[in-house]
Amino acid sequence: MSKDNTSKDSAYLAALLGRVSLSDQQAFRETYELTSAKLFAISLRITKQARLSEEALQEGFVKIWENARYYDPDKSQAMTWMGAIIRNKSIDIVRKNARHVESHDEYDDGVADIETVYDNDNPEVLALNDDQMASVHDCLASIGDNYRDVILLAYLEGYTHQEIAEQIQQPIGTIKTWLHRGIKHLRACLQKREKPSRDKR
Repeated sequence: MSKDNTSKDSAYLAALLGRVSLSDQQAFRETYELTSAKLFAISLRITKQARLSEEALQEGFVKIWENARYYDPDKSQAMTWMGAIIRNKSIDIVRKNARHVESHDEYDDGVADIETVYDNDNPEVLALNDDQMASVHDCLASIGDNYRDVILLAYLEGYTHQEIAEQIQQPIGTIKTWLHRGIKHLRACLQKREKPSRDKR
């Protein structure tokens, strides 16, 4: 998967969402066909159950249909925006089912903060103050380009380790190492920034 193809795919998805915002059902069906597999994989990492992920996907695509007009291609890629919606729906469904689901790795809490910020239609964004949003962006910027790129591709774009390796032409072992270290640094940065705020309470 080349960077040119990725850019074309992102632009095409953004165009499809533009048509979905005008209630174009054909564009909506095509959006589903192009993204549902990756979005299902994102959800399954959270729910650990296909049944719950199917529910999250169904509810998530309803939200995508209803809120496509809020998508801004200047702020995030289409897959980023949709992925965050599906992820938050998955979390909601897990909570609703009152079951404890283990994170797919020990650093997933830090990624949740990133996705909250990048979900432009997520009501939780409204609850984040400017300092909190700045912390996420600052911490992403501080962890280094390689770490940041693979984190965004894996957790927000939904790419597999193999796809990331092909895209940026690095061994898959390197991708896994960068993800592990990047999330570790990111979470440490966010926790360090949160501590002074808690101390003031």
